[in-house]
Amino acid sequence: MINYKKDGIEKTFTEEQVIDWVKATVCDYIDISISVLRDHSRQEKSTYARKLYWYFLRCKYGIPNQMCANIGGSVFEDSAVIIQSEIVLMQKHYNKDLRYDLNKIEEKLTKLEELA
Repeated sequence: MINYKKDGIEKTFTEEQVIDWVKATVCDYIDISISVLRDHSRQEKSTYARKLYWYFLRCKYGIPNQMCANIGGSVFEDSAVIIQSEIVLMQKHYNKDLRYDLNKIEEKLTKLEELA
C-alpha cells in the first residue's frame, strides 16, 4: 500500500494501481504503446521509457524491485531495474531535457493521484 497526503487529505493506493498509472503515464508522455515498454528492445525510445518507468516506481513510490522488473508479464533482471533507475537519479542533476521530462510526468502523476 502506498500512502498519498496532500492538503490534509490522505489516500491509500495499491502497488498495482500505482504501477498501472506510471506505466500509462510514461507511455502516453513518450508516445509509445505498453507493448513497446515491455519489449526487451534496445531502441532508444523504449529504453528511455523503461528508465523513466523504473525511476518513478522505485524512487517516487518505493515499489520493490521484483514488482518493477515485471512489466505486463515481460520480466527484466532486478539489476537492470536498479541500474537504470539510478542512472536517471544521477543524470537528472545535469541533464536539462531529462529533468524537464521528469517534471512533466510528475505533474501528470500528481493529477492522477488527486483525481483518484
